[in-house]
Amino acid sequence: MTVAIVPGRGSEGWTMELPGGPVRRHGDLAAAVAETEADAAPRWVVADSARDYARLLEAGVRLGRCRDLRLAERILSRVEGREPAPEAAEPDPDAGTLFEREPEPVDGPALLTRLQAGWLDQRRRLRAAGIAGLGTLLAAESAGGLVAAEMMRTGVPFDLEVHDELLRELLGPRPTRGMRPRKLQALADRVAEAFGHRLNPDSTKQVLAAFRAAGVEVRTTHHWELSQVDHPAVEALQVYREHARVWSAFAGTGPTSGRARGGSGRSTPWAGPTPAGGPPTAAVRSRCRTPSARPSGPNRAGGSWSPTPPNWSRACWRPSAATGP
Repeated sequence: MTVAIVPGRGSEGWTMELPGGPVRRHGDLAAAVAETEADAAPRWVVADSARDYARLLEAGVRLGRCRDLRLAERILSRVEGREPAPEAAEPDPDAGTLFEREPEPVDGPALLTRLQAGWLDQRRRLRAAGIAGLGTLLAAESAGGLVAAEMMRTGVPFDLEVHDELLRELLGPRPTRGMRPRKLQALADRVAEAFGHRLNPDSTKQVLAAFRAAGVEVRTTHHWELSQVDHPAVEALQVYREHARVWSAFAGTGPTSGRARGGSGRSTPWAGPTPAGGPPTAAVRSRCRTPSARPSGPNRAGGSWSPTPPNWSRACWRPSAATGP
């Protein structure tokens, strides 16, 4: 059984059994979802679990499984070699704006129709791709969205000293503000040496221009496209960007705001691919273990900095008395 869900304003919302079932409006969406989850354990189709599931968690409702169309779209579009399609549903109508206007009414039936169309389209593209295990990957990515929303609400015990130790080992000592870490700068120098001139490897525009000057035509700097290019800068650039993702994600905006006594704090995760669209480096992955189960409560030791395997944060935290719910 598959059911699409669209939260509305306040506690209301709409559901529709897929494909093509009747639209149901609920004055108390959380109660209706909890009842359906207990009776049928369906796969819920949501536009964005980070937004829609969070509202159910606020009401104390957990989902067993889902299809997150936003996360699945990112993977399918990369398989097809194109940019992701627009979101399957409108942004949260209760989100604030610059001038704080009144939120627009939610057209639940129309959004459910769009969800169904997006779900059917992704199923068609999944079959057309013909890649073994791709459906499992989409399911795992959606499960990661649920995990991330749950951990975003409860937090994750995080050991800052171990976190900093891993970053120093991988990237070198923390630099002065605005500078790259020593080892990251060395990788940037390797990229410049491969191209034969200085450039900023974080700049897509400069990298594409450097490839064109070298007689190599590429449309993007995505990993899948560069992997097909025969140029000495490709390997250097990919290694640099793997390390740069770790720096930008975990060092530049590290979880120090939740610091508590004993060097421990609480971190919050994100769902889906890491910034710039790639996994953490092999050097980091080799130091880590992947959690085997979703956390079931605020005191359960489980989870990760990024729920999309492979992840590396399990090596970076340990529960302590300083990390309460």
